Amino acid sequence: MKKIFLISNPAAARASERSSQAIVEVLERAGCDLTVMKTSGPGDAVELCREATREGADVVATFGGDGTVMEALEGLVDADIPLAVIPGGTANLLAGNLRIPNNPGKAARVIVEGRPRTIDIGRLETDEVTKYFAVGAGAGYDAELMSGTSGEAKRRWGRAAYVSYVMRTAPSIRPIPFRVTIDGSCSELDAASVLVANCREIMPGILSLGHEVALDDGHFDTFILKAHGLLESAALVMQLMRQKVRETDQVRRLRGREVRVECDTPQPVESDGDVVGTTPFTATIIPGGRTVMVPR
Repeated sequence: MKKIFLISNPAAARASERSSQAIVEVLERAGCDLTVMKTSGPGDAVELCREATREGADVVATFGGDGTVMEALEGLVDADIPLAVIPGGTANLLAGNLRIPNNPGKAARVIVEGRPRTIDIGRLETDEVTKYFAVGAGAGYDAELMSGTSGEAKRRWGRAAYVSYVMRTAPSIRPIPFRVTIDGSCSELDAASVLVANCREIMPGILSLGHEVALDDGHFDTFILKAHGLLESAALVMQLMRQKVRETDQVRRLRGREVRVECDTPQPVESDGDVVGTTPFTATIIPGGRTVMVPR
């Protein structure tokens, strides 16, 4: 009998009581020994994961958004316990990249019918915090997008809340000077955004960084994205929608295990969609750092 600890974030955009009950029914029907734990604020999922580890969990599952998953990565960083991701947030980027069903009940079945897969994770360090991420981290416009989109807008409009913000602000996008150091090699580049990617798709099924980006290759793919105003931003989005990013005057791609991003004017930094501080930051790959449950 699997001992499952389900960590649910009631504040997540799609984590309704009805969906939570559907998850519970699937797991109880499968004969799991289920414990449900709810978060009440930032940081709770970290401590709940540690508690689940002490209680001998076979699998820890999160029901929330990418922010909840990010906290679970921190809480389980020293634990050899598989993580199951049940999408309940706005973007659900890790779940989408792992092809976990968007329906919470179907996603819960992955816990009992799926298979374990080992993926890389990243450790992000700023002057203020240390965080762990699975999807990616970045500085510049992508972090501004995350900070500028309110929780209420995400709950009401879903991904359309991000689109609305981009439409309002794209005309004012301007590149600024960044220093990007990858495995000791420094480049000075102008960019609107510097994205350190661990996952291929930044909007699963819609926007992709290309098939060369993989969750389990032991490297980050760092994209320096340069855009000036609405037209160049639109051209960049069109390239992402074609799901094959090539190097141009607007895009430069660099690979490596450790990435440091600096800027003379401090820029916001996001990690798996949550704003976590300002530049400078350092991201370090942890190859095979987490086992997750995925569909067979």
